[in-house]
Amino acid sequence: MLNDPQALADLLKAPQYDVLLLEKEGYKRIDRNLLKICADAIKEIELKFEWDNYNRQRHAGRFLEGEAVIKTPSLPAYPRPFHSWSEFRLTVFGGMQDMPFEQIEVEYTVTKKHRSDWTDKLNNRIWYQGKGVIPNLESARDLICAAKQNSIHHVFIFTVPNIKCPWAKPRKDGSTMTQEEWAKKEGFDYIYEGEEKAFLESPRRKWLVENFSKNLPQLPFKTARVLEDSIAINTGFFAHKQQSASVTMTVQ
Repeated sequence: MLNDPQALADLLKAPQYDVLLLEKEGYKRIDRNLLKICADAIKEIELKFEWDNYNRQRHAGRFLEGEAVIKTPSLPAYPRPFHSWSEFRLTVFGGMQDMPFEQIEVEYTVTKKHRSDWTDKLNNRIWYQGKGVIPNLESARDLICAAKQNSIHHVFIFTVPNIKCPWAKPRKDGSTMTQEEWAKKEGFDYIYEGEEKAFLESPRRKWLVENFSKNLPQLPFKTARVLEDSIAINTGFFAHKQQSASVTMTVQ
């Protein structure tokens, strides 16, 4: 067993140790010498693992022909409050023992640019967004931030009705929020492809033009392309790329 890192690591999977590892600072009630031996064995396992191939599959989604799914090493739970065995080893046995751990938090902002699909020619704070699918929570958050921080009202033009939001969790009744439900929840309007002419002639559009952000000036038009920091909001299928104005938003 002394020459088998996996067998040494597995010692900490025993129920009496597992419960302590999952308890905040419960590891302090485990024999320190045992922790050191097992933590070193876990490091040896980590060093021998084929991380590049695992990352290729897990994060890049690339598989070689006939290749099986590579699973992470079978390790015991890492000691809380740490987020990995590496953090534990560095703090408890390594050179970070005298350094405060997770004692400071700072806020930061990331400035992004969001370019419109179409803007209303009578009130360019009304943005028409052609959408197949809003692919993830980050894209949804980008749309909300751009609207709130720049006094913009989105009118989504969905291609396919009732697509479930890919990022939404199922409700207790088993249903999942649709893109239409999300738009309504966030205070936006939506129509379907083919209904745009009717909407442009509708009382709702007339009210938006006359009342939305009526005390604010029109947004300036941009002629230059937005560079690498632009957000490609229309990732996913049925994307539309007719764009004119852009705004800046800060994501916190």
